[in-house]
Amino acid sequence: MDAGEITADEARVHPNRSVITRALGSDPNMYADHFQIGVETGDRLILCSDGLSSMIPDGEIERIAVQSTTAQICTDNLVDAALAAGGTDNVTVVVVDLVDDGKLKAALGRRRRRALIALSALLAVIILGGIITFTSITGSVYLGAHNGVVAIYTGVPGSFMGLDLHWLSDESTVHLHDLPEDTQNRLAEGIPQDSMDAAIETISKYRKQIYEEQSKAAQSASNLRAGATEDAAGATSSETTSTEGGGAQ
Repeated sequence: MDAGEITADEARVHPNRSVITRALGSDPNMYADHFQIGVETGDRLILCSDGLSSMIPDGEIERIAVQSTTAQICTDNLVDAALAAGGTDNVTVVVVDLVDDGKLKAALGRRRRRALIALSALLAVIILGGIITFTSITGSVYLGAHNGVVAIYTGVPGSFMGLDLHWLSDESTVHLHDLPEDTQNRLAEGIPQDSMDAAIETISKYRKQIYEEQSKAAQSASNLRAGATEDAAGATSSETTSTEGGGAQ
């Protein structure tokens, strides 16, 4: 019929009209036909076996479908018509009426509400996570280096997507070169502090440590100078005594 060799009416009574050419499950490589039809509210769909379509012309099926008030009545009328026409094969008929009973709209509404709730929950989690992260960053304090001195930073060391996660809060008068090398290296990486007061206290300890080290160094230098002066004085005294003793002789 597709090739134009026979007509649709001839196809209805063709000897091979009911030959099965493809069946699900008989061939693992079998390709099933896929197609779409446009339907709208008010349409009536009929799915049937050839026990109906071979016994009643398409026009008669359409007439019965249009005149039947409900899907069940249409199904009964089509089966009765096929049996009345001879009923030489089993008659299987499914009739579906597309109606707007509000269920589809309600289902779509429920799906939309669930999607909105899920999206809102996701956004709430993201916002909450952002707030917690922002609060954690803004509430964090660490000691670092800036322009050769110890500085107090708010935030955390590093950056995210090119944005710094810290900012300079204050600079001290403590120079890095006055601190031990290990402390300088730790400051370069950032030393976390519990609070701003803790950071100020740590800087005070650095300042006290530097003062003590400088005092010790000054005292050691003073002792060395005093020792050198005493040695020089002792040498001079000995030389004078030796000279005076020579004169006496």
